[in-house]
Amino acid sequence: MVCDVSGKNPNVMLELGMRLAFDKPVIIVKDDKTTYSFDTAPIEHLGYPRDLRYQTIVDFKESLSSKITNTVTASQKGGHTTFLGHFGQFKVAKIDTQEVTPDKFILSQLQDIRDEIRNLATSRSSNSTSSHARARAIALDYASHHVTQLSDIDKITGDDVEKLIDLVSGYLRRRGGIEMSSAARRDIAETAVLHAINQAKVKELTPTN
Repeated sequence: MVCDVSGKNPNVMLELGMRLAFDKPVIIVKDDKTTYSFDTAPIEHLGYPRDLRYQTIVDFKESLSSKITNTVTASQKGGHTTFLGHFGQFKVAKIDTQEVTPDKFILSQLQDIRDEIRNLATSRSSNSTSSHARARAIALDYASHHVTQLSDIDKITGDDVEKLIDLVSGYLRRRGGIEMSSAARRDIAETAVLHAINQAKVKELTPTN
């Protein structure tokens, strides 16, 4: 592979790094305006002028052609190293490959998609449960505050209860960070109001010392 590092394009440098990591034959070229990178400076670079002057480019093409021929010949003999071999003996990592039929590949991808959907559903369910628990606590606190302000808890009417439910439901709707349907919000508000009224009645019946 011929790798032109002129301009130090990040993608090119990544590909060069992978090539060197697996100790694969590579020829590095660069223009005369690009500086050497610290990590790859010890490796031979073939240079060419950025202004691409004709005669110089002709000479560069001859050098590159010769370099490619020599590199291919050396790599075919075995024992050739571009980079790692100059620093010691290393066992180069290999990428394991596994062949699968198209049907198995599609089934594997579908299974991955199902797993992702299942994880998303679990996450949303957990977030919904946490949100509803927070809403119930807020609703009960808000309902209790307004119920305690009633002059006579025993004279509360159905209309009064409905007004309190609407009041608590509206409060939950205005608060941020609580996402739920209007029906779920009203159910939570109704439960909170009824619980707050029962608590107030029990408190009235409880004798004080």
